[in-house]
Amino acid sequence: MITTKWVARPALLVLACMLPLAAVSPASASSLPLVSPNSNCWHGRTRPPHIFTGQGSSPEAISLHWTHYGATYGHATGVVLYPSSGSAPRAASVNVHRPRHHGTRIFFTRMRWTFHRPNGTLQTVYWRFGPEVPGATCAVWDR
Repeated sequence: MITTKWVARPALLVLACMLPLAAVSPASASSLPLVSPNSNCWHGRTRPPHIFTGQGSSPEAISLHWTHYGATYGHATGVVLYPSSGSAPRAASVNVHRPRHHGTRIFFTRMRWTFHRPNGTLQTVYWRFGPEVPGATCAVWDR
């Protein structure tokens, strides 16, 4: 009987020592800002594999590989497409930043695409996400 109590007490001590560690663990994915991958109001996810800026033939970033995704910014590499222009897909750098609250969730509200044009010059496209777009009935990506 004494042995059982002796074994049980160290186990409780180990559990008690582990509790403070749980409080300082890294941020979970649910606490990171979201990106709206479909320009469909306030629906979002962390590290989306694609970002569509509208509907139909709107520009899109696909095959995104996130090399950093944190509380203040995210960086990915992937491919940008401009279906309406008929141009070839371009390797690109995609950055999201400027986290802002919407209700209980946080969204990245700015995005930047950097890629080379067919003539070799570097192009940067800036996007903003939010309801401040004139005439918008919900939040959308806009340039």
